[in-house]
Amino acid sequence: MPEYPLSADNVHTQLAHVAGLQRTVQHREKDFLLDVFEPRPARSVAEREGLVS
Repeated sequence: MPEYPLSADNVHTQLAHVAGLQRTVQHREKDFLLDVFEPRPARSVAEREGLVS
């Protein structure tokens, strides 16, 4: 869309290169993209809960 300076794909690509962030989840469909970025070092739920080391 011309009213947006960047496409969603471009935003996600730029976020993937931000120092200190780590992509922990990605869900992609034909017309939908969801990424979750967390501060490095990202830990899994099991790690945070002390279930694994």
